[in-house]
Amino acid sequence: MSKATILVALFIFAFLHALNVSALTAPRRHPNVPRRRGRFRHQLHHPYYKPPQQTITGEDLEYLKAHNDLRMSMHVPPLEWNTTLAAYAQNWAMQRQNDCQYRHHSQGPYGENTFWEQYEEHSPTDVVSSWFQEQVFFDHVRNVCRCPIETDDCQCSHYLAVTWGTTRQVGCYGVTCNYERGRLVVCSYFPAGNYKNRNPLTTASNMSPDIPSDAIPTLGLNIGPLGK
Repeated sequence: MSKATILVALFIFAFLHALNVSALTAPRRHPNVPRRRGRFRHQLHHPYYKPPQQTITGEDLEYLKAHNDLRMSMHVPPLEWNTTLAAYAQNWAMQRQNDCQYRHHSQGPYGENTFWEQYEEHSPTDVVSSWFQEQVFFDHVRNVCRCPIETDDCQCSHYLAVTWGTTRQVGCYGVTCNYERGRLVVCSYFPAGNYKNRNPLTTASNMSPDIPSDAIPTLGLNIGPLGK
């Protein structure tokens, strides 16, 4: 092999080696397109509190209609949907989303009913009807509950909240609980009722003047002006 050939070969080797070293030491750019793993980091969203809705959803209407159909059967005035009450019910339901403990109540200024189910099998009508079924335990002659001690199997308070004659407004919210603990429904009522030894069907109103101001017209399901 001639000297010229050897020199050419050495030159080519040195050139290729220099290119390789340059490629290895040059700074790398971060890709503009995020990696697949990064795009799915926020698939599971944390619950948040929504502001009160100014319109009624189909589910809201069903809760309202279920109450008013049963109240009509007892000859007491229908209810109006109220967004303040619905937001209050939502807030309490969200607070109980981790434990789904339906026996705990908010101790707030409104009447309150709660309902728990393992799976989402009951419609709003079913939920309200289950409360109304407690009617069998209430003595309308003496205006007392026949249950010696109110338990899950014998109580009257849910029935009374649904049918209380001077209650005028309602708002409800249902939430699916975390950790597969079921579903919780909360309904709030104003003015609150359930006074002992009182006729629940009396409609004479001694209502407080501070009625929530954002009651929503109920598309023919209610009668009378708001708060009346």
